[in-house]
Amino acid sequence: MPSATQDNTSLLLSKLYREGAGNVESVLSGTAVTISPPSTATTTVLTLNGTTPAITLPAPTQGAAKTLVLVQDATGSRIPSWVATSGAIKWVGAAAPTLQTAAAAVDAVDFKSYDGINWYGSAKLHIA
Repeated sequence: MPSATQDNTSLLLSKLYREGAGNVESVLSGTAVTISPPSTATTTVLTLNGTTPAITLPAPTQGAAKTLVLVQDATGSRIPSWVATSGAIKWVGAAAPTLQTAAAAVDAVDFKSYDGINWYGSAKLHIA
């Protein structure tokens, strides 16, 4: 029987494809993951399954946009850290968002680069 996390991830991927987001990938975080650039996938469904996953964003390019849909695994309580390969991550509200930590919880975080130097992040929390 699939876990709630597998069900959520599958449902999210199906929904994204139905809504026309054809440039989507699904990955597991482990304890560290480097996110692909927007040219590879504009949306990444990332299952958080490492104790304290470090999420590394690709180098930004001017006008680039990336959405991360973060799914807690069946254990939950996965609180990621955020790393920029170049420039910085600048958050709306000046701090990284507080994500849900319940098992199978889902949040989305959008990143945009207006200047090609930094990522600007904002969260759509509690989407599922």
